[in-house]
Amino acid sequence: MPFDPINPAPLAKIELLDKILSIIDDATHWCKGTTLQHLPDGTDAYCIAGALHLAQFGYAVSDYPDDFMDEEIELRMDSIARKYGFGNYLNFNDSSEHTHRDIVAFLYEVRQSFIKEQNNAV
Repeated sequence: MPFDPINPAPLAKIELLDKILSIIDDATHWCKGTTLQHLPDGTDAYCIAGALHLAQFGYAVSDYPDDFMDEEIELRMDSIARKYGFGNYLNFNDSSEHTHRDIVAFLYEVRQSFIKEQNNAV
């Protein structure tokens, strides 16, 4: 039986999601409704989209074109947000119902979906 290499695409998505999670690792580094907020201690807070942009490009911007974002991750996040009754992940992030814990759980669910995809490919 020939060796079947692991598809690197889902692994790259998992690594990107790990970066997003490390950016908004605590509640003070996560925010609603804006890509970037400067905090008094000199650090920044990001919404999910801002953290995705920072993880991909190494810098955050306050107004970015949608086509810069990782489309596959955005589609997956939108799909999971719809499962919970939200039109897209931006609405999920900005909902007054959600806390930092909810956002982290949401991102782990997105991450888990890529792990499941990777496991199914093997």
